[in-house]
Parts: sequence; C-alpha cells; structure tokens
Amino acid sequence: MERRSDVGYVYLLRYDNGVVKGGRTSNPDQRLRTLTTNGGRLNLRVTHTWTSAELSCVKRTERRLLGVLRSLGRRALGGREYFVEAPFTVAKARMENLLRAGRHGDYCGCRHCECQDVFPISATVAEVSQTLGWRGDFLNVDVTLKLPCGGTLDTGISDCDVMEGRLVLNPGDAVDLEIERLGTSWTAWAVTSGGAYAQTAALIERSAWR
Repeated sequence: MERRSDVGYVYLLRYDNGVVKGGRTSNPDQRLRTLTTNGGRLNLRVTHTWTSAELSCVKRTERRLLGVLRSLGRRALGGREYFVEAPFTVAKARMENLLRAGRHGDYCGCRHCECQDVFPISATVAEVSQTLGWRGDFLNVDVTLKLPCGGTLDTGISDCDVMEGRLVLNPGDAVDLEIERLGTSWTAWAVTSGGAYAQTAALIERSAWR
C-alpha cells in the first residue's frame, strides 16, 4: 500500500530572468500561485510552467528532476531547487520522456539508459556562421538555436556532406533535434537541413545551453 505522504506531483517553473526551479508538491496549483507571487515581489515574471500527472514515489521522482537540472545547468543562489543555464524546454522534454517510459531518472551507465534515453525537441536557427575547414574541402558551421522557452543552444555542426559554399542552415530555419544522453554529456542530432529532412543527420555536439 503506497503512503499518501509519497504521492504528489513534480513541477518545473521558469522565470523571465532565465532561472528554472524544480520541485514536488501535493497541490500544484497552489504551489505555482505561491511561487508566482513570491517572484512578483522580486519583479520576476513566470514565463513557463510544467506539472506532471499524480505520481507515487514522488520524492524519488523529485530527485530525478533535480538530477536532470544539475546535468543541464548549475545551481542558482536561490537554493538547491533553483538553476541557471538549464533550458526549460530541454528539462521538460527530458522529464516527460522519463515518466512516459518509466526509465531511470539519472544516467546510471546501464545499457537500457544508454541506448534508449533519447527525446525530441524543436528549435529555430537564430544565428549561423561558417568557416572553411583546414583541408579546404569541408566547412565548420557554428549555430545558435533558439528554444521554445527562449533559451538557446550554441553548437557546432559536423557533417561530411558539408562542402564549401553550402550553408546547411539559415536563420529562421525550423530544426527538429533528437537529444541523447551519452554518459554524463548530451549530444543533439539535427534531423533537418535548411528546413527540410536530410538523408544523413548532421551531428551537433553540445557546446552551451543558455
């Protein structure tokens, strides 16, 4: 029989200064109202929220949630549940993926997590630049992707099909990504090129979430 003290919800909240908070509660509506009010006293506005369905073992799930935020960013001065440089879009997608599949919360090194911890997000190209590779037969492409939450992902694209004079992405292009947890790092695979599906995916190595 499950203990009611361990039944509840986990939530994410993002303020307009980029700080993301995660936690657990038995009453998500009331908790989010309180956090919104408290943020308002500091001239902070809530821009995004997410709440899970009711969960058993909610304390364990909260530990998973905070582990996700730690893996994406770093703790803010507000306390152990507040993080900076942790994009809300990615944290939300990661948690929905974990809860949907019932997988482990933090990467543990097992084959199940390593092979299957993949989830999709969408982004828009904000800025892009390219430089000719040292052999003169390929390009190094640097791109800033804007996430739906307003955060960004600064990355470099490696693609053996990228040749001189061919810019694979342009500002404004919609890009679908598959984010994969490999060990303790993140890798994103772009499945579009110039707004259209490509035969070969371009590999995007994580540089910096913001």
